[in-house]
Amino acid sequence: MASDVFDLAAACKTFTGDVVVASDILEPSLELDGLEEIDGDFIVDNVTQLVSINSDSLETIRGSFSLQNSVILNRINLENFATVGTLNLVGLPNAQVLSFLQTLQQCDRIIISNTQFNELQGFNLQTVQSVRIFNNPYLESLNLQVSNVEELLLIESNGRKLDVSLPNLQWTVNMTMRNISSINTPSLAQINGTLYFDSTYINDFTSPLLRSVGETLRIMSNSDLANLTLPSLESIGGDLQLQNNTNLAIIDRLDRLATIGGAVNISGPVEQ
Repeated sequence: MASDVFDLAAACKTFTGDVVVASDILEPSLELDGLEEIDGDFIVDNVTQLVSINSDSLETIRGSFSLQNSVILNRINLENFATVGTLNLVGLPNAQVLSFLQTLQQCDRIIISNTQFNELQGFNLQTVQSVRIFNNPYLESLNLQVSNVEELLLIESNGRKLDVSLPNLQWTVNMTMRNISSINTPSLAQINGTLYFDSTYINDFTSPLLRSVGETLRIMSNSDLANLTLPSLESIGGDLQLQNNTNLAIIDRLDRLATIGGAVNISGPVEQ
C-alpha cells in the first residue's frame, strides 16, 4: 500500500530489499522524503492513479528503477537522485518531467520505450553498459552526455524528426541508429563492434574522429543521405556495406581507410 511506502520513507534512510508500489493505490502523489537509498529494486507497474513521485533525499537505487504502464504518471521529481542500476521507463504516455536526468551520475542500463516524451536531455554519465531508446513516437530531440557504452547504443523507431546529439560519446561496442533525422558525434573515435545506420532520414553523416570499426560498418536504405564523411577512418574489422542509399553519390574523405577485414558490398549511385 502507499501508506507502507510513506511509512518506509519516514522510518529509515536505507532500505534493503525491493519496493513495489501496489497497483490499486488511490493517492495521486508518492512522497519519499527521508529515504536516501534502496538496496534493491523500486517498481511501479500498472499504477493507474499515480500522478507524481517526489523526493528531495533519495540518492541511490542499487537495482532497477522501473516505471511501467502507469498511464497518468506525469512528474518524477527526484532532486538528488544520482545512482541507479537499471533505469526502465516503459509505457508512460503522460510523463513529461524527469528532473533527475540532470543529477544522475551512475547508471548501468537505460531503457526508454513507449513514452510520449518530446525531448530528453541529460544523462551526464561517463560509462554505461547499454542504452536502448525506442518506440517513442513524439521524441524529436535527444541529447545524451554519455561518454562510453560497453555493450549497445540503440536508438530506433522514435519520432520521424528526431535529432540525436552525442557530444561526449568516445567509444561504444555496438551502435545502431534507425529512423532518426540527424546525428552529431564530434568525439566518437572507436566502435569495437558493429555500426549500423538503417532506414534513417539523415542527409549527412560526418564523424571526424572515428578511427576504427571492429566489426561490420553498415549504412543501408537511407534515402536522404547525400554526404558521408569519415576522414579519420583507418580500419573496418568486418564487412563494409553501403547499399540502397539512393542519394549517396559521393563518399568524401575515406583516404585513410587501409584495412577491411570482410567483404565490400557497395550498391547505388556511389561514384567514389
